[in-house]
Amino acid sequence: MADPVAVVIPARPIEPFLQEAVDSVLCQPEVGELVVATHLDGSPTARLTTQYPDSRVRLVISSGPSAGENLDAGVARTAATWLAFLDADDCWPTGRIACGLRAVATAPGTELVLGYQQAMTADSTLLPSTAPAPLLGAALITRAAADRIGPFGADIIAQMRWLLRARELGVRTVELTDVVLHRRGHATNLSRTQRSELHGAYLGLARERAARQRDSLRMHDG
Repeated sequence: MADPVAVVIPARPIEPFLQEAVDSVLCQPEVGELVVATHLDGSPTARLTTQYPDSRVRLVISSGPSAGENLDAGVARTAATWLAFLDADDCWPTGRIACGLRAVATAPGTELVLGYQQAMTADSTLLPSTAPAPLLGAALITRAAADRIGPFGADIIAQMRWLLRARELGVRTVELTDVVLHRRGHATNLSRTQRSELHGAYLGLARERAARQRDSLRMHDG
């Protein structure tokens, strides 16, 4: 079998769908360790994690409440060659990790595998729509590539910026059409509860990318 995969779930202190997310990870036999990272010890998230009977599951307490800070704390406590990530309100389909590793086996040198997402309702009903998923929950990445990209940081769109850095750094990527992520829509999605903050962050990210592209063109022309 290939080297075990380490998985990190960044989680808020109260995550109503966390158990379903964790169970979907533990159904993947290639997973050797699952870290749930949150910033409050003693919270419902922390208690649920420490009570799991599967020895692969561990709790890590991060230094701050953002998803990026939780991700950084979780990644720092794993040691596997391959890393994968999952938001605490989403799920993986059966065979998700095996699908990514098969892609790696057929394309030696691959560092990052992405796939499709399928929409899911709050009650876990899958919807027919699928789409490419430039999302962390659809990513399987080598530790070496993750180290090159660097930390997530506390930014509200840290995950999107991280994947954009992967592209800018030339991380060797395979994009599959297989569904590797069930993405849940519900009332407390950040896209709903922090709509204005996310809109401002996306605009800032677009300006940041445009500035880098202008700088790159000037360097090339010079």
